[in-house]
Amino acid sequence: DALPISPTAPLAVTTKTLVDAGNGTTPGYVTSVNIYDAFGALRQTQTDGVGGGIAVTDTYNDSHGWTVLTDGPWYTSGTPSTSLVTTTASGIPDRKITTFDGSGRAVQLQDYNGAALTSTSTTYYGGDRVTTVPPTGGVITTAIEDGEGNQIELDQYKTPPMVSGDQVTGGDRKSVV
Repeated sequence: DALPISPTAPLAVTTKTLVDAGNGTTPGYVTSVNIYDAFGALRQTQTDGVGGGIAVTDTYNDSHGWTVLTDGPWYTSGTPSTSLVTTTASGIPDRKITTFDGSGRAVQLQDYNGAALTSTSTTYYGGDRVTTVPPTGGVITTAIEDGEGNQIELDQYKTPPMVSGDQVTGGDRKSVV
């Protein structure tokens, strides 16, 4: 059978997986629907939720194809379908927004619970080194590579360094590799 193609609806693939709870109940099926965008990238997955409803995950890509936003899972009523379902940002308990530089490298990752920002991590690229500033409470690190891409040094900071553009200076650090 051919996949149904429509000029007015997204491509969707429905999967039914036989599951056995293992407790003597009759096996059943879990339905999952993957919905794709016009470029063939996964846009949304809808799966039967435990206890009813739908568990939804979303993926948003920019014009480069880089994933800039992921949602989920979040839950809603109904059953999985081949139509996109939406909700407000406040209804999504796990949202991640990624910002990229012009080379396609992730430079900032923000985590949200609903509309509230919960954490931010930032990455700075400077020639042979990559400095990662994790969310509050994490350890700031700088990884240094040789010309072949092998990590030759890993520094951990006890006190935050100063960052100006791609230059990272100062801070109390120790080399762990």
